Formats: sequence, C-alpha cells, structure tokens
Amino acid sequence: MQSLEDPEGRGFFDSLFDFSFRTFVTDNIIRILYLIAIVVAGLVGIAEIVRGFSSGIGIGLFTLIILAPLSFFLMILYARVVLELIMVVFRIEQEMTKSRMQIDEIAARLQGAGDHPTPPSSLQEPFS
Repeated sequence: MQSLEDPEGRGFFDSLFDFSFRTFVTDNIIRILYLIAIVVAGLVGIAEIVRGFSSGIGIGLFTLIILAPLSFFLMILYARVVLELIMVVFRIEQEMTKSRMQIDEIAARLQGAGDHPTPPSSLQEPFS
C-alpha cells in the first residue's frame, strides 16, 4: 500500500490541516473511501442474504445466487465511477496548475529576451 504522503512531501495530517488548500488529501482519502464502499457493499449483501433466508429457502437461494452478488457488483461499480469522477476533477486541477507554471516560465523567458510583448493579463496569476 502506498504511503499517505503527497508529492510535495507533506504528510497526510499536514495536508489535512492546510488551511490555504495548497495540497489535497483527495488522493489519499479516495482509497480509504473505496475500501469502505467495498466493506459496506459486502455487509449489505450479507444482510440481503439473511433477509432472504428469513423469508424462505427459495428466496434465500435466489438472493444468495443472484441478488446479493448482483447488488454487490452494482454498488461497487457505482462507488468506483463516482470516486473516479472526483479524482478526474482533482487531476484536471493538478494538470492546469502544471500548465500555468509552464506558461509562466515561458513568459518569463520571453520577457527576458526583450523582443516579445508581455503575455496577456489572463495568463498571469488569476487567483492571487
């Protein structure tokens, strides 16, 4: 299992209590949430099986063979898709930050050359 440290070397709790929100704990939390989703789906499946057998042998067997595995699979699939969508949003943000840093670096080099105009103000620190 991977360490709960972010790429900048800050620990999980340092990132958790970062009130400037410069680091995200989402990468670490997503793994934990997925594990919790698997456990919950398993417990729901077991509860369905118990409820099915309490209603009768036929319903219990149907629940054991078809209903519980199907509901487990669908719950895990849903949880995975939702968590991946959350991760995509945060990865987009990370890539946008990298792109902005590269644009700033290129703009600084161009300003240093003196032959080119300064970049438009829309490329400079929009959140400062």
